[in-house]
Amino acid sequence: MLNQVLDLGIGREHQHIDLCNVTEIIEERQLADIFAMTWRWLPLLDDMVDVLMSRDTDSPVFARESDAVAEWLASNQTFHIMRDHPAHCRFIVGCCWGVKISQERSEIAAIAEKMFKENHLHKYDYDQQLLDRFYQPMAKKSMVYYK
Repeated sequence: MLNQVLDLGIGREHQHIDLCNVTEIIEERQLADIFAMTWRWLPLLDDMVDVLMSRDTDSPVFARESDAVAEWLASNQTFHIMRDHPAHCRFIVGCCWGVKISQERSEIAAIAEKMFKENHLHKYDYDQQLLDRFYQPMAKKSMVYYK
């Protein structure tokens, strides 16, 4: 069943997708304690993940976005930040950013550890507040930004 879902969602040409049990990544924490909108960033702590791209799945991927990601992946910049909607007013918007974890693995993972160990609020926009507070300083040093 999972293979059918993946084939429908991403197609057979993208077989580089790997799934992991995130409960094994977060030690001594219950997922219920962590704001659910941040679960998509748990791969920041996975040693097997080199690149994380965070995107909402409720809208289609347009050529402009695909081209922007390809340009970022070909660059030496660590962060990809896209704010292409009038409502995108945060520095890093939870729905459209990426990071090349492999370029700064120890620092990125250390920041993620701090972020996930904090007592999380379960309220609207909290995920983006975390990104601003924890990753904005690092992202400003090495990023490709699109608006």
